[in-house]
Amino acid sequence: MGTQKISINPPPADKKCECCDRHISELKLFKDGKLLMKTFRDFCGCVGASWECWDCIGLNDKEYYKMKNKDELTKIMEEKLDKIKEEKELIIKRCPYCKSDDTYKSNLREGFEYRCNSCGEYIEKIGERK
Repeated sequence: MGTQKISINPPPADKKCECCDRHISELKLFKDGKLLMKTFRDFCGCVGASWECWDCIGLNDKEYYKMKNKDELTKIMEEKLDKIKEEKELIIKRCPYCKSDDTYKSNLREGFEYRCNSCGEYIEKIGERK
C-alpha cells in the first residue's frame, strides 16, 4: 500500500489572493518564485490559514480586514456619508467662477448661503431659515 499525500489548506482553486482577490496573473513574485504564500492570521481569537500575495502578506490584521472587506466597508461608509449629508442638508454646488465642487453651506440669520472654498466667491443665498 502506497502513501497518499494530503494537502491541508491547499492554495485556492481560483488562484486568487485571499485578501485582495487578485488573480495570480496580476501578482508580483516572491523571492522564491511563488505567487501566493501561506500565512496565518488571528480571526477573532482563532488562528486560520490565508494564502496571500506579496502586497498583502505584510499587512497587519487590521489592514488585512479592511482590504478583505473593502466593498462592504465602502458601502457602509457611503451610507454614513449619505446620512450625514441629509442630516446637515449639505448640498454640493459647483462654483460658477472657478468650476470647483469645493463649496460650503453656512447658516445666516435669514437663511443659508453657499460659498466656494477655493476662490471664496459667494454663490447663492437660499430662503428663510426653518
